[in-house]
Amino acid sequence: MKTIISKVSTLIQKMTRPTSEKMIFAENLPMTVKLFVQSTFPDKAIAYVEEKTTSNCTSYDICLNDGMQMRIKNDGSWELMESVSGTVPTTLVPQSVTDFMNKHYPGIPFYKIEKTGNDYKVTLSNCITLKFDQDVKAA
Repeated sequence: MKTIISKVSTLIQKMTRPTSEKMIFAENLPMTVKLFVQSTFPDKAIAYVEEKTTSNCTSYDICLNDGMQMRIKNDGSWELMESVSGTVPTTLVPQSVTDFMNKHYPGIPFYKIEKTGNDYKVTLSNCITLKFDQDVKAA
């Protein structure tokens, strides 16, 4: 049993490990990624982009000129938003998450948001981290 678990674990690691990482110019981003960045951060410029390709997808680690960092998949869906100098747009999470945060942590800005499928992990500027499941309930 341990051998099977070990083999499955190794296979998953190989599938999710980047097989290629390279810096690219912002103009070489897929249109879906460009449109997401331009519509979400219209007043910001892209400082650099790192393209990461695995056996099953391509994603882009993008840093804006104000220090905002994000990971966006090839299809334009985001996985990670992190701000080093400001706040992450709350418009990226469901309204029920924002409502929960405003009720229980009023006035504390979002510092980091991670999305995995329908689950969200929100880190506030005071270092409190909360996880929300697909039903947008604090987990």
